[in-house]
Amino acid sequence: MKKFALYLFSAVLILYASAAATEFLTGTSNAFLGKSFYVYDFYKVSEEEKTEIQEYTKHPKAAELTGILSEIEIKHYRTKFAPVWQGDMKYEISTHVSGEGFRFITLGNVNMFFEDASKGGYEIVNAEEIIAKIDVLLAEKGE
Repeated sequence: MKKFALYLFSAVLILYASAAATEFLTGTSNAFLGKSFYVYDFYKVSEEEKTEIQEYTKHPKAAELTGILSEIEIKHYRTKFAPVWQGDMKYEISTHVSGEGFRFITLGNVNMFFEDASKGGYEIVNAEEIIAKIDVLLAEKGE
């Protein structure tokens, strides 16, 4: 009976560990959850040019942009990625997180959230939604 209980306990433990690992690998979390941050640089990017939209760091709509970025959901695990070609970007955003330093965001065909590209980054899950909201914000401003 003790062996059976030990086997049963081991099986439950293995199943629980498997479920936890699966949740970690497939789950997402908010990139800025509970963190204070501000937009440092904001670029609208196309294949031909990279336009800095710096007014947003000092403009009243900066809070709206920060609100949009605070909705970014990222995968739990870090992935390696090559340098992002300018033609694959629509927006390039640098943020500064209080007490932690800079975090960078690329949105477009490659959607990544990272601190140091050489260490890899986290894939942004809801990038299309974030891009659409930024497009609306820029359209209101006439950018």
